[in-house]
Amino acid sequence: MRERERVIESASKCELACEQERQRDSARASKRQSTREQETEHTRARETERESAHAWARDRENVRTSEKEGERACARASEKEGETARARTRKREREHAREQERQRVA
Repeated sequence: MRERERVIESASKCELACEQERQRDSARASKRQSTREQETEHTRARETERESAHAWARDRENVRTSEKEGERACARASEKEGETARARTRKREREHAREQERQRVA
């Protein structure tokens, strides 16, 4: 009888030890999963930050390009205004020369 009780007690201790080991394994697996999820989240955050930085750089480059195009358009408009002003001046000079020629002939 004593031997039987000792065997039962030993088996109970073994089952308890096995259950505790399963719980530790489960806790370790849960910890690994949590760590993987955190790493994934950090990776996503870095990727989002990198994408945001690239988008900002593209936007800034687009602004610079637009500014340069605006400056060129302004320069063309200014040049055109200058050409128009010179053309008006030449026209006035021709009209003045004709008027002087008429007065001299008359």
